[in-house]
Amino acid sequence: MCNQICFIEKGLVRVCRMRDDGVEVCSGLLCEGGLVIAVKSFFDREPSDEFIQALEDTIVHYISHDELESLYRDFVEYNIVGRLIVTRYYILSEQRNDMLRGIKAREKFALFQKNLGHLTPRVPRKDIASYLGITLETLSRLD
Repeated sequence: MCNQICFIEKGLVRVCRMRDDGVEVCSGLLCEGGLVIAVKSFFDREPSDEFIQALEDTIVHYISHDELESLYRDFVEYNIVGRLIVTRYYILSEQRNDMLRGIKAREKFALFQKNLGHLTPRVPRKDIASYLGITLETLSRLD
């Protein structure tokens, strides 16, 4: 179960899940300034099918679910901050969903380059391909 939200001060992480056929699928790439969380597990308080792995030496600061709930309950202004953060990450999630919906691999890669291109030298190519929902061979033909 995901019990913390982590703010990445330094480093890079990936969020993945294992498909039934044993293939890892990368659903998130986050670096400095990002928040890393297994969203459904954290908010629904249930076990996660995701795992989070550091791809570099990483420094994080975190807050537990219980601590966050206490802040929301005791300090109204934290509810505003929480809403702004959730809104930001919902938009990022929608951008990724748009990237995966019915567009060609070349367009997916172009969107990746536009939105996350600064991560290209830091992320293994297999994880970029997985994040884009394409094969490693297809990614190799695109760049």
